[in-house]
Amino acid sequence: MASKSKKRKSSVSSSPKPPLSSPTTAPATSIDFSPEVADSGPSSGHSERFFLGALAILVLGIVLRQLFLGPAPFHPDEAIHAHFSRSLISYVYDPVYHGPLLYHLVGAVFGLFGEYDYTARLVPSLLGVLLLWMILFPARAFLGNRAAIIAAALVAVSPSIVTYSRHLLHDSLVLVLTLGAVLCFATTLQKGAGERGGRAARIGLCAFAALFLATKANVFFILVMLATFWMAWRFAGRFRLPDDAASSIPPLCFGVVCLAAFAFPRDNSFPEALKNSQHTLFQLVAVGACAWMFLWLMTRKISAQELEFKRDWHKKTDLTTYLFALGAGLWIFIFLFGSWVPVLLQWATQGEFPAQKWSDGIASAQGAIGKMLEYWGGQQGKPRLPGRHDYYIVLGLLYELPLYLAALGGIWNAAKNRSAFTDLLLWWAFTSWAVYSVANEKVPWLLVHIALPLALLSAVWLAKIRWKKPVLAICATLGLAFALRSNSAFIFERAGDNAEPLLYAQTPDEFRDAFLGALEKTQGRSGAVWLENERQWPTFWYYRDKNNPLRGDSGLAIGGTPDFASLRVAVGQEKNRAELEKANMDIKEANFLIWNRPSWSAISPVRYGRWFFTRETVPSAERDKPQNQWELSILAGKGEWSHARALVGTPKN
Repeated sequence: MASKSKKRKSSVSSSPKPPLSSPTTAPATSIDFSPEVADSGPSSGHSERFFLGALAILVLGIVLRQLFLGPAPFHPDEAIHAHFSRSLISYVYDPVYHGPLLYHLVGAVFGLFGEYDYTARLVPSLLGVLLLWMILFPARAFLGNRAAIIAAALVAVSPSIVTYSRHLLHDSLVLVLTLGAVLCFATTLQKGAGERGGRAARIGLCAFAALFLATKANVFFILVMLATFWMAWRFAGRFRLPDDAASSIPPLCFGVVCLAAFAFPRDNSFPEALKNSQHTLFQLVAVGACAWMFLWLMTRKISAQELEFKRDWHKKTDLTTYLFALGAGLWIFIFLFGSWVPVLLQWATQGEFPAQKWSDGIASAQGAIGKMLEYWGGQQGKPRLPGRHDYYIVLGLLYELPLYLAALGGIWNAAKNRSAFTDLLLWWAFTSWAVYSVANEKVPWLLVHIALPLALLSAVWLAKIRWKKPVLAICATLGLAFALRSNSAFIFERAGDNAEPLLYAQTPDEFRDAFLGALEKTQGRSGAVWLENERQWPTFWYYRDKNNPLRGDSGLAIGGTPDFASLRVAVGQEKNRAELEKANMDIKEANFLIWNRPSWSAISPVRYGRWFFTRETVPSAERDKPQNQWELSILAGKGEWSHARALVGTPKN
C-alpha cells in the first residue's frame, strides 16, 4: 500500500515534472486525477476499517433521514408535488413546478405502497442515502478512503442536506444527479471514449444530463460549469504563475464575492433604483471573479502523462460511444417529457390508445427546454422571492457553521496542492457560491447545492490531518454536536411552529393540527369543507383520501364566497373572520410566520445563542411588537418575514 501511495505522489502537480516538450511513454490512460491525500490508501483497496466506517455513516444517514419522516406538516410545494405524483395519468409538464422525473418516482412508490405522508417523502429520503453511497464508493476512486469517509460523514449530518432529504422537493434528487454528472465527467478526463470505463462515463454523463433536465433548471448551471472546466483543463499548463501567487487566487476569489455581497446587499427595503444598481455591481464583481478563477485553472502544472493523453485523445476515441450516449440521453428526455408513462397508464385503464395525449406529449418534449429557459429567465428578471446577496452566508452560519469553517481549510489546501480533481471541486464550489449569490430568487433549499461541493473540498483537507491531537478531536465533537442539534430541531421538535429559517414557507404544525382536529370534531356531519384560495395547499393533501373516515361524504369547495352557515369546516384568513363569526363558528387560529430570512443581526451572541437552544425564530412575546423593538428574534435588524393568520372554523353546535 505504501508503494502505491508513493506512485500517486509522483504524478501530482507539486512534484517535479519532465519538460512538456519531452513527454514520457507512460500509458496515456493512467493519469493520476485524484488529490494527494495522506494515508488514504488506494481507492480500490479493501480496508476493513473503511467498510466499518462506511457502514456506520450509512446507518447514521439512514436514521437521520428516516426517523419520524412522516409526521411533519407538508410544505405547500410538497402537497403540490404529491398531488402530481398521485395524478400522474393526467400530468402535464409545467416548468413552474420543475421536471417530471420526481413525480414518476414518487408515483411508482404510491402505486406500490399507497399514498401516505411517509411514502410521499420516501423517495427524497432514499435519494439522500444514495448520495452517501455515491460519496463512499464511486467517489472514493477520486477522493481516497479517508476523504471519502469524512466527506460522507459531513454530508450525513449536514442540517441543510438532511432537511431536504426529508421533504418532497426536488433538491435531494438534484444532488444525486449533480454528483453523478461530476463523477462521470471526471472519468471522461481520465479514460478515452473507446475504453470500457470511458465509454460508460460518457453514456452516464448524457443519461445524468437528460435526467437532470427532467428535474430542475439547475442543470444549465451544472452543464456550463462542466463545459467551462473542460475548456480550462484542455489548456492547463499553458500559463505559469509563481506558486505562492497562484495558491492565493481561489481564497481571494471567494473573499471578493463575499465582501461584495456584504457591500452591495441589495436589501429589499432599499429603493428600487438602489437595488438594481447594487445588483448590477455585484454581478460585475461575481463575473470578474469567475473569469479570474477560470484563468487560474489554466495555470495548473500537468504531468507528461496528462499531456500525452490530451495529444492522443483521437487514438482512444470511439464515434459509436458518442452516438450511443446521445441516443440514450435523447430517449430518456423524450420518455419523460413526452408523457410516455401517462400515455401508457391511460391506455391500460381505458383500453384505447390516447392519440391526443400522445400528440400533446410530443409537443411538450419539443418545447420543454424553451419553456424551462423562459421560466428561469423570467425568475431572474422579475423574481417572486428576491433576497439579499449575502443570504447564503448568514443562513450557512446559522446551520452549516462547522462546514463553513472546514471549507476555509479545504479551499486553501486545494489551492496549494492541486490536481485536476481538486481544481474541479474548487471550480464547482466557487461557481455555485457565486451563481446562487447572484441569482435573484433566494430560497433556503438552494443552500444544499453550495454545501455538497464544500463538503468534498473540506474532506480532502481534513483527510490529511492527524486526528490524534486532543484539540482536533474536541473540534470534531463540537462540530458533530452542532449539526445534530439542528437536525434534532427538525426531527423531534415542531420546526414549523418555530419558523425555522431553513424551512422558509413551511406550514406550521398548529395549522395541520387545527384542520385535522376540525375534521375529527365534525365527523359525521353534513356540509362541505371550504378552503380559501391561499390555504388550499397543503390543506388539500390532508383531505385527498375518499376512504378517510374523517372526510366522510363531505364535498370540497375552494375559493369563492360560500354560505358559511352551511359549512362543516371553513379554512380562511383574517379577512374571513367576520363571516365565520356571523355563522356562529368556533375559530381556531394558526400563525404562519413565513418567507423568513435572517440578516447579520441573527449571529449576535445573545440572539444566536438563545435561538440555537430554544429554536424560537421570533419569540411569541415579540410577534406583535414592531421589529425595531425586537431584542431576541434572529429576524431583527434587516431580517424579513411575513406574518399571516389562518382561521379554521367549525359549527358551535
